[in-house]
Amino acid sequence: MGTFNREANLNDNIFFQRGVVTSTNHWSRPSYQKLYDYLFNLYLKSTIIKDYDVYLMGGVLYDFNTTWDLDICLVGGNHSDEKIEKDLNFMMDMGLNQFNLLLDVTWYEQRPSNLIYQEMVENDFKPNNMIHKKIGYTKKQINEEIEERDLRNHPDFVLLTEHLVQGNYGLNSTYGEKLINKVKNSSKPETITTFSVMDFLEKGESYFYTHTNR
Repeated sequence: MGTFNREANLNDNIFFQRGVVTSTNHWSRPSYQKLYDYLFNLYLKSTIIKDYDVYLMGGVLYDFNTTWDLDICLVGGNHSDEKIEKDLNFMMDMGLNQFNLLLDVTWYEQRPSNLIYQEMVENDFKPNNMIHKKIGYTKKQINEEIEERDLRNHPDFVLLTEHLVQGNYGLNSTYGEKLINKVKNSSKPETITTFSVMDFLEKGESYFYTHTNR
């Protein structure tokens, strides 16, 4: 098991770095209230939620008990790569160092589609073919154990700024077995991949639970 897949105990010394953002805080699982507090403060302290269409993704759309990170995507906006990198760094730093939340934040050129099982298993069906940008360097250390991931020289990515890389999500991608099984076992005809942050802030907890994959 690599360091990225290990859960640190509270008595472990940890160090986490993504791009220029660093932290020695232990993060905790997201919850509805922690998400609300983080996103409300992000709205108050930056223009990010106004500058992009911002969506929740990943494990928080299923439950809060089996995920350790908070997946968010920023969509669209005519912004420079430098601004995108700055905004991703701001969100990561606020999450780790103010709210003890581990974020995985990506910029997409368009909103990812919802998923339907039959489409996912059809021959030659691929995920949405779209450009995405994210911070390309990550380091995690638990005590003396260290693991690094660096996409800045990876052949599937283009380095845009100091740490921001660009890839094409659907060009060489296929859906993983874990995700396919999640969609197959869903009680809903479509599996939700994104949930609007503005809806999260404005429409309340009941709406969030009934319009995600619960």
